[in-house]
Amino acid sequence: MQRFKDLSLSLQLPLLAAGCALLVGLCLLWLAATSSAYLQNEREQLYGESLAQQVSATVREALQRGDLLSARASLQRFVDSSLAGGITIQDVEGMAMGTAGIINAPNLTQYSAPIRIGEDIAGQVLVSVDSSAGQESRWRFLFSLLALAAALSLLVFMATRVFAQRMATSLLALDTQLALPETVDPQFDNEIARLRRSVEVLPLDMLRGHAPVPAAATEFQQATILFVHLASLARYVHTLGESNLHRYTRRLQQIVQAAAQCYRGELIVSRPFGLVVSFSGQPNAGSEALRAASCARLIALITLGLQERTSLSLELAMAVGQCEQSTDEARDIYPQLHLQGAIDDLRDACLSHEYYPAILLADSALTDEQLTSAAVLAEDGKDDALATELLRLSPEQENLLAHQAQMIVERIKPREAAT
Repeated sequence: MQRFKDLSLSLQLPLLAAGCALLVGLCLLWLAATSSAYLQNEREQLYGESLAQQVSATVREALQRGDLLSARASLQRFVDSSLAGGITIQDVEGMAMGTAGIINAPNLTQYSAPIRIGEDIAGQVLVSVDSSAGQESRWRFLFSLLALAAALSLLVFMATRVFAQRMATSLLALDTQLALPETVDPQFDNEIARLRRSVEVLPLDMLRGHAPVPAAATEFQQATILFVHLASLARYVHTLGESNLHRYTRRLQQIVQAAAQCYRGELIVSRPFGLVVSFSGQPNAGSEALRAASCARLIALITLGLQERTSLSLELAMAVGQCEQSTDEARDIYPQLHLQGAIDDLRDACLSHEYYPAILLADSALTDEQLTSAAVLAEDGKDDALATELLRLSPEQENLLAHQAQMIVERIKPREAAT
């Protein structure tokens, strides 16, 4: 086995293919031998029984007349004109009344048929059929199949050797390219073993690739974020019981989440008592800054509608700004660092405001033309203010927001006086 492994591919592959072809040929040869033997036995049995019945019908009349000479002559004619090696007629006691040819021989198979005269059995006919001709024909057929299997195996060997030599030549050329000048050639006959040896001596540690380079700055895109400061939650976290605090927090989540879903925003928790709704580009949905401002106005209207139905205050301050976002955040952390800084700026703007609900627009958000054309801003803002306050949007937008807020308030209105 080891000697076979050490052979060149130009011999390994042809020998393996030829061996498989020869094995398939031998299996087919065995199947043919089995089937031909069965068919020959069936054919000989059918012939022998038919011949015995034919002889029985021929000699019946002669035996009925008691003419044994005529019966023996008929037997001789059957021996001369058929494959029968010998035929004998026996009476009911087994005594031979007439014989023609040879009855017992190694290649003879006996078949019998009764001789009926009326309703009585007057004896039987024994016919010995010579099977040597059939056996000889069967062996010639099997030897021809064996020769055909050997010829096909040789043909497969020759065809496979051509392709194997081409493959071996390609592998040797590749081995020559990979081999280092100081590498000692161990004179392997097998091309794969030579190629493996050449690869083992290569400095693979130096050839392995390095970590992927972070995405370039040109792959960044502008994203708009809405920071929601939960001012009232900061006061209630130490005064409400655990169950009431959980229901109150759940109510704040319902408000912000419902508004974010209306304008295709993604809600995440970013700071203690602070939520972030991120807006990315959406087809036929308006600019990100306008959607963020609309979401903030919707949150404000929802809190005002729910405030009349709950004893706990819903004080929120919101700020809208823009920052850079990477298309593949898993490979580059810079956009995330920049995002955290933008969130901190929006949070500081919310903390500096004194009344609620309030919506503040950072300078980066005011660069959006759709937002500035629809927004009504406060005119008495301080020069050192961190952001500009948004009073309302266009009348058409405000009507839509009021309708949306009314439906959301009816859906999530408090069911308990404590909330």
